[in-house]
Amino acid sequence: MTRMLRLALAGLALLALPRLSAFAQDTAPTDASGGMSGMSGMMMDHSPGTAPSAMMIIPMMKNPMLPGMAGMKPKTTPWLPGSGVDMSKLAEAKASETLTPKDGDTLEVKAEMVRRTIKEKPHIMYAFNGMNPGPTLKVKQNSTLYIRFTNAIDQPTTIHWHGLRLENKFDGVPNKMPGGTQPEVAPGGTFVAEITAQTPDTEVTDSGEIVEVKKNANG
Repeated sequence: MTRMLRLALAGLALLALPRLSAFAQDTAPTDASGGMSGMSGMMMDHSPGTAPSAMMIIPMMKNPMLPGMAGMKPKTTPWLPGSGVDMSKLAEAKASETLTPKDGDTLEVKAEMVRRTIKEKPHIMYAFNGMNPGPTLKVKQNSTLYIRFTNAIDQPTTIHWHGLRLENKFDGVPNKMPGGTQPEVAPGGTFVAEITAQTPDTEVTDSGEIVEVKKNANG
């Protein structure tokens, strides 16, 4: 009985191999001439003795979670912003606005807690100047701004900028982290950062504030 079962499984595997090979050929991108373009170094090996897994691109799994891990939970307690804060006393979050500071301007940025309703359920969230997500800053290339940041939330924090070339001491990576460049701003504290918009692009901070740099410095 065991031998027959093994033979049956082997037969199923043999039947499956041509289909797997066909799947790999059918799904390979082709150019107008029927050949494979842009696939240098990725051609499939159909030489005799090649394992099926080397003859096809494995499709992405719908659920990559390993068996036995689906029900696992980290040993930690849930955390939400504004623990113990009376939500009814918080202002409703405002929609994001676009700000256009000029070269040399000082921009007041305040991190604070707001109330935001999602699917008829209120939540406490962090915001910049009452906006969640934060405002969009549109500036001309090579403009220098001074960001006077005030921390009015319940945790030490910083503003960490992505993609902007600026001095390390203004980058906002807390000193307690590896490669830290700046002390955290304690609740109620302030910090002034100087940034120069050198690269024309769109940059985002960790808290959702967007900086759009216009390429034409004279426009």
